[in-house]
Amino acid sequence: MWFCNPHVIPPPRLSDCQVTVGVPEPGYTALPHLDAVLSKAGEYDLAEQLAAAGIEKSFDLIAVWSDASRRNCPINLEAFDCPKLLCLADTHHLKDPLRFMLNYARKGNFDAISSSFNRHHLHWFVEAGFNNCAWIPGLEVVHIPVPLTENRDPSVAFLGQAAKLHPRRLRLLEAIKTANIPLRAKQGPRALAAELYSSSALSFNASLNADLNMRIFEIISAAGCLVTDRLGPYSGLDQLFDEGSEMLCYGGTEELLETIKRGLADPKATLEIGKAAYRRFTAQYTQRRQRDVLFNWVFGGELERRYRAASDSRTRLAASPESLDKRIELYEAIQEVHRVRERPRILISSRVVPRICSDAADLPRLQIAQLIGHSGSQQADDTLPRMSEGQARQQPWDFVLVAPGETAPAGIRATQIGAVPQALVICDESHGKDPARI
Repeated sequence: MWFCNPHVIPPPRLSDCQVTVGVPEPGYTALPHLDAVLSKAGEYDLAEQLAAAGIEKSFDLIAVWSDASRRNCPINLEAFDCPKLLCLADTHHLKDPLRFMLNYARKGNFDAISSSFNRHHLHWFVEAGFNNCAWIPGLEVVHIPVPLTENRDPSVAFLGQAAKLHPRRLRLLEAIKTANIPLRAKQGPRALAAELYSSSALSFNASLNADLNMRIFEIISAAGCLVTDRLGPYSGLDQLFDEGSEMLCYGGTEELLETIKRGLADPKATLEIGKAAYRRFTAQYTQRRQRDVLFNWVFGGELERRYRAASDSRTRLAASPESLDKRIELYEAIQEVHRVRERPRILISSRVVPRICSDAADLPRLQIAQLIGHSGSQQADDTLPRMSEGQARQQPWDFVLVAPGETAPAGIRATQIGAVPQALVICDESHGKDPARI
């Protein structure tokens, strides 16, 4: 069951005997790569819809791709006598993405859950009681072989979306243009992307919001020299490719521009980086290879440690006394600010439970400081920068988080202030909104 427009992202081909169905797309009468287009989108009875389409319901595996767009949420999966797999798509943006997908996973009673883009979110599903979770990176990426170009255009390639949904990507692309760096920015199908990446000295990527997006694999599968944002250890990126020898990474705008300028000045080195990453991709991460990883896991219980959800150390933390849904609610609010702002800043009371910090540790640009000298006796966390009330008043904050029963010190400038995790009070001063409790 495919969840989005196959013109944009074709569904992966996992078997020669595969039956691929999808939900209707507004404005399209024919959808490629699908054996049938169901009559309903959103929540629907899968057995009923397949019967209406004349499709037999005898399968070895039901694989449902779904995300917080809420477009593909089949139910009545118990009507099928085979394993049911939920393949998580985007959980790093949209409305209540993690809470929605957790609730749907519970309702669907899935046997297994996988994610390709957001390894760092699987720990939430483990905490919610889904013990059979796996990260299968690159599963959706179709490899399009193109000739290896030795003499490449001395420019930066980019193909993809750069609209309001991607504010950071827009800022970084504008910075590249402002620096007078040659930029080949286009939109088009995967075949055009492969040609563009293989013929350009460097290929630019910026995640939407700390996600391991498909462009990483698309660039590398064309032997392009990938320049991508540094995601951090929870994403799994550094377990797939080596920074410096198989990809180039950046943290912020200044590092991005410096990395690009060095790469354009040394085309031989960037070509070798592209070749090395391509060799790794073809040996380990093609769709056929990742399909085998998926099948060995679902049908045989075999899975490399790095692909197991338990490889995230947070899955081994003791059970949290705080409400899981409230922790996720807070994380989603912080995650959304991380999508929009370059360096989100959070000030926390030392009475806030450390679990809140570990939840947010997978957002690589997040900056957290601990408030000291407030609300009596405190247990300072030596891993966090400390700040007095006077210092905190001199700086703007995106969030100020205090423990239940505490109040934030007067004079702190913040767009969002609240107690954690029982309640979060949101007040966006830049839009003149009144505080609203969520």
